[in-house]
Amino acid sequence: MKRKSVMAKFAGVFLAAVLTAASVFSVCAFTACGDEMEPSGFTMTYELAREMNMENFGVNVAEVSANDLANFEWWNDGFIRMSDPEEKLEELKYYSIVHNLEITKSDGETYNIYGYFQVPLDFDPSWITDDAGGRTWPVAVQCHGYNTNSNGFMSADWANTWVEKGYITYCFDFVGGSSGGKEVFRTGVRSGNKELETWTEENNPDWMNMSVYTEVEDLDCVLNALKELPFVQDDNFAVLGQSQGGVVAAIEAARREEARAAEGLENDIKGLVLVYPAFSFVNDMHVSYPTLDDMYDAVQDDGRIFIMGANIGTKYITDMYDEGEYNPDTGLYEIYDLVAGYTGSVLIVTGSGDTTVDPSWSFNAINQLTSPYGDSQSTLVLVSNAVHAFDMMSNTPLKQKQMCWGALADYLDLNGLTVNGEDAE
Repeated sequence: MKRKSVMAKFAGVFLAAVLTAASVFSVCAFTACGDEMEPSGFTMTYELAREMNMENFGVNVAEVSANDLANFEWWNDGFIRMSDPEEKLEELKYYSIVHNLEITKSDGETYNIYGYFQVPLDFDPSWITDDAGGRTWPVAVQCHGYNTNSNGFMSADWANTWVEKGYITYCFDFVGGSSGGKEVFRTGVRSGNKELETWTEENNPDWMNMSVYTEVEDLDCVLNALKELPFVQDDNFAVLGQSQGGVVAAIEAARREEARAAEGLENDIKGLVLVYPAFSFVNDMHVSYPTLDDMYDAVQDDGRIFIMGANIGTKYITDMYDEGEYNPDTGLYEIYDLVAGYTGSVLIVTGSGDTTVDPSWSFNAINQLTSPYGDSQSTLVLVSNAVHAFDMMSNTPLKQKQMCWGALADYLDLNGLTVNGEDAE
């Protein structure tokens, strides 16, 4: 009975903290200079996107209805996504192009990262791999949270603001970032070991071996892979992370700054946006499992442990359990020291009604003497009555989402990170 109560508490409190409503959108910051870009003469329309998709899959356009597009394997390279023109096209200023990245991690294995760019309507899809007439863009990388995937960034519409401010965004799936399989449309994770063909929770070693630190390495590899694309400014990134993705983004920003400084280079992550970041999750681990022995007692016969609606490997906990620094003044295990090395500007957006990650964790990241972001570089936006993952929920009042987008726009403007339609080079 005692063990069950611990598990129930863990499911209700713990990594709900990590439940994401999706990672980070990653934000790239950049100060623009140079000549204004000439209009491309290209404008993506719903009809053109549909036609290009049909051509990509060898299907006769006349035989396929708009709704049938949802049945295609859109995790393949080159699939173009547009919203229904009668409902959203006039509001949206971007469309999406699926483009996967191949990375090799420190374990020597090659992984296939599923991801998609959100680009302005005058961005020709051929520019993803071909020269765009010498033009380049800063890229804002967005990171999802625990047991979710990059689809959340389609409903959490940050892209309009990024595009308005001169950015292209890249949303991707972490390796083993959720328990679904790529056969599961809309809910399945698409990233993982290149050799794995059948993708289920039971046989997915990437899901079983996932932790915050494996996702930090994923993000680092993605940033490096993006640098190789012809239209990407290779020293001007922003990173946005949601929930667990916010923790991943914050750790990567600090580590990357330290690593590049050792080489005499400036950090190429110019801006950092953390959306309801799960700074509480190591503390939640200790609340649910006072010792690692308590965790092992809860492990199932097949080696998995149930955390926030999913069976996952114990590496998820063991990798981070000792990373929390106990603060006797607060009685909490804090991880602020892991993210304190980032010296760029930071925006944190969280909801006052968040019961998954108490907003005090975001407040303390900025407003205490020991805070990692405790100076003028940082801004905290507290959205009234908003809950965890509110930016992705269809029933969230529009004014709450507008606060997010307005906060991002103001953050970029105030920190000199807006591109204003100018080319960087």
